Amino acid sequence: MLTLPLTIVAVLEPFAVLFTRPTCAHAQVLMIGTLLAQGQRTVTAALRAIGRSGERHF
Repeated sequence: MLTLPLTIVAVLEPFAVLFTRPTCAHAQVLMIGTLLAQGQRTVTAALRAIGRSGERHF
């Protein structure tokens, strides 16, 4: 599984308390997808970049 670099995690960590654990995990997945996406940076493009575009309940 892909993970964010520790420097990015350190920046995002203070905001983790504002979200539930599943939401925080989804946000990290979307952040990774956004970094990998080419072209427009949309949620769909981010999910497609990490191979999760077929998940219905993301």
